[in-house]
Amino acid sequence: MPDLEISRLPELLGPGLASADVLPVSDLSASETKKITAKDLVQSGVTLIDSASIPWDKIDSPTSTIPDGSITTAKLQDGAVTDVKISDVDGSKINDGSITGAKFGNVADRGLDVTLDKIGITNSIIPGDSAGISWNEHGLITGAVSPIPVADLPLATTTSVGAVSVPTSGGLAVDGTGEISIAYTTTPNIVANVAYNEFGQILYVNDIEPGHLPVATNSTIGAAQYPLTGGLLVDGNGNVTLGDTSVIPGEYTKVTVDQQGRVTNGGLIESSDIPPLSADKIQSGVLSADRIGSSAITRAKLADYSVSYIQEAIPQLTGNHIGTLWYQESTAGLHMWNGNSWMPISIGRLSQENLRYSGTIDASTGLITGVTSFGVAAGYNIGDALKNATDQLTGTYFVVDVAGSGIAQVAVIGVAFDPGDWVLCNGAAAGYVRIDTLNGGGGGGASRLGDLLDVTLTTPVQGSALQLDSNNQWVNVTQFDEGTYS
Repeated sequence: MPDLEISRLPELLGPGLASADVLPVSDLSASETKKITAKDLVQSGVTLIDSASIPWDKIDSPTSTIPDGSITTAKLQDGAVTDVKISDVDGSKINDGSITGAKFGNVADRGLDVTLDKIGITNSIIPGDSAGISWNEHGLITGAVSPIPVADLPLATTTSVGAVSVPTSGGLAVDGTGEISIAYTTTPNIVANVAYNEFGQILYVNDIEPGHLPVATNSTIGAAQYPLTGGLLVDGNGNVTLGDTSVIPGEYTKVTVDQQGRVTNGGLIESSDIPPLSADKIQSGVLSADRIGSSAITRAKLADYSVSYIQEAIPQLTGNHIGTLWYQESTAGLHMWNGNSWMPISIGRLSQENLRYSGTIDASTGLITGVTSFGVAAGYNIGDALKNATDQLTGTYFVVDVAGSGIAQVAVIGVAFDPGDWVLCNGAAAGYVRIDTLNGGGGGGASRLGDLLDVTLTTPVQGSALQLDSNNQWVNVTQFDEGTYS
């Protein structure tokens, strides 16, 4: 730009002024023109302004506060800040711990103390609450509740005063002002010599007289008297006892009772005291033989098989009374139990033939080694000797299985028997006789199991087995009843 006169230079407005812009300045001391920045001009020129030459209205924001820390103590004149000027100063403007206790004067009369220039409360207790009042460790009240909470009231005991509750069930009442009264009311009266007022309080008590007692009835409880005719006695203490009767104490099977239920007589039951009884009243016990009348048991009262057996097998030897009969249908033989053996009464066809094969015998010892049903019926057992010859034993014979001459019976004493020989009873008069089967053409041996001397078969069926019975006979069975088997 060409040099122009100052008056002709373009105008630089305030907002466009920068701190680095320069202004020409005439330096009188140097007699020359110099330049100065706008910033340096303002900062250096302010110091050259005359005091009190700038009016307050020329200062931007004249009501702005003085920045913190800009006024130092040295700049304040002594006494320049008056009480009026500090009336609104609060504690935040006072440094912590800067005011000493001495500034408060004597505070001991108010429960405070001053120690090392510090003010505190002398009192020191345990914080708590009671009667609706709460306090801190210095005894200062921190809260209060009115009325006093019920939980803070001490409860009364039998030995100390305290708060009580008055339930309606206790007969007392409490109104809104705390007044206690008797809730119950009644009509004053005198009952059983006891007088009471409208609150039920007893006024006096006198002894009860008979006229005051209610009289007992059949349906109500009350007082009663005991006349002598009733059998009851009452002593001076009111004890009631039962009067004695004329009966001697003891055990009786029959008694006499009066209208009041007392026993007036006692005795033993007699035959005439027992009413007729039906037989269905008898539930247990056993009638002895003399209680059953002669000829009282008729044939219609006897059960089947009550006096006899009808079976093929020889009946067991136990449980029979003397005179029990046994009928064997296959042989038409009838036997009777004599207490020891089954004695033949009639042996049907064999009786007609007069021969009854009874078993085997050892001729060397004279002892029986096997028996048949006829031998059992004749009363023989294995190991027995021959019975003396009788007419009832006529026709019974045994077959010799061991030779010898030891059969000691009439007519055969010392007679030698061979195996297969018979020793036959020939009646009481003739005694026994030897039948020589070997020389006389008699048979020997057996062709069937049932012909063996120690085997008795009774209507065998398929699957039958043999079992040795108490007579040492093998009998056919379809089920084993006892014993141990492996």
